[in-house]
Amino acid sequence: MWGGENKMFKYMTKELSQDSFICWCINWFNYKDQVKGDKRKENLCKMSEKILDKILENTDINSSFVNKIDIFRQFKKIDILLIINTKSSTQYVVTIEDKVGTSLNKNQWDLYVPKLIQYLEDNPENQEILSLERFEKDKIIPVFWKTGLWNEEKEKLKNKLSSNIGKKVVCINGIDTLELLKDYVTDSEIVEDYYTCLQEYLKINNQLEDNENSVNKILENGKLKEGTTFSKNYYVYNCFSNLIGRQYNSKSHTRKGGIVLRNLSKRLIEEEILKTSNMLKKENNRSNIVSVDTITFSKGSKTGYKNSLGLNGTLWYEEVCQEKVDKNKFYTNLRYIFLFAKNLNTFTEKQYKFLGLFKLIDYDEKNKLRLWEKQELSNNTIQLDEEEIIKVIKNIENK
Repeated sequence: MWGGENKMFKYMTKELSQDSFICWCINWFNYKDQVKGDKRKENLCKMSEKILDKILENTDINSSFVNKIDIFRQFKKIDILLIINTKSSTQYVVTIEDKVGTSLNKNQWDLYVPKLIQYLEDNPENQEILSLERFEKDKIIPVFWKTGLWNEEKEKLKNKLSSNIGKKVVCINGIDTLELLKDYVTDSEIVEDYYTCLQEYLKINNQLEDNENSVNKILENGKLKEGTTFSKNYYVYNCFSNLIGRQYNSKSHTRKGGIVLRNLSKRLIEEEILKTSNMLKKENNRSNIVSVDTITFSKGSKTGYKNSLGLNGTLWYEEVCQEKVDKNKFYTNLRYIFLFAKNLNTFTEKQYKFLGLFKLIDYDEKNKLRLWEKQELSNNTIQLDEEEIIKVIKNIENK
């Protein structure tokens, strides 16, 4: 996944590490006069200006108005606090709440702005700690910077936070961060390291819209390639949304045991396409012929299924406990499954990898054991269209 490169931020995935990186990036602004003549460092100073322009987007100034930046870490529980000193002697106070994968807790929804105002107004001597000549609460700029997965759309969250605090909030996500850094990856190994790791993180979490792993891109192209990974199981099912007939979100619970593609299944029965598959005994609901399923290959699986792959991933052995059979959750009439394996990615988070289309080739009723065989797909890709999938299964059955 990492091309053999040893990347520091592959392992430094916590907020404190990201705090340090953000501070380091911004602090290059203070070195503009000292690095003249060093092209790479001059570019890093331009990077800090670009980040500063983003932070100041809700004000009437930009980085060209700024003289110096004072940077504080973990001040009054604020991840990063900036004192922006302008050439006209006006000072802005920036509070940055930095997140990687977690969401704001109930104590962070105000981004600590009211507490900071109270701390500085109640005792003017506190302003000296931050070298504030004159504190103006309308010069506070709250920033929420989260590079990981967002539970809601950025604009909606920005509006909620702004309404809650009574100030316009600057929201920066992972894609924004890549945009801020992209022109400077060749100027510093640290920037290149962070950029590469963040890009990979967003890629495997399906956040890069122009990447083939993006659910929207898959739906747009109407095809799914073997080896594609998803960070959420509902992303998996949403790739088949035009066949399932619905979309899922983070609050939805996809059906355990997979999703049955009912229209496809009915057509396979009605058009008598299941020529070789009909040799195997079917016991329950005849419409459960084709499904999408995410499984865990683990002997200790709590699902009641023991799954294993053999022969370079071309055979899948599935054993089910008697309890599942008694509860009628062992669908012996399933014939084809779009199979996704659940495991851990580089960041020790769940991911779901598309293994391909598998066909049931043997069923041992006595031992409650099914043997599935991976089917060959053109270019290792399945077209997410009912007619195309019917063609694929027809060809398999007619072999």
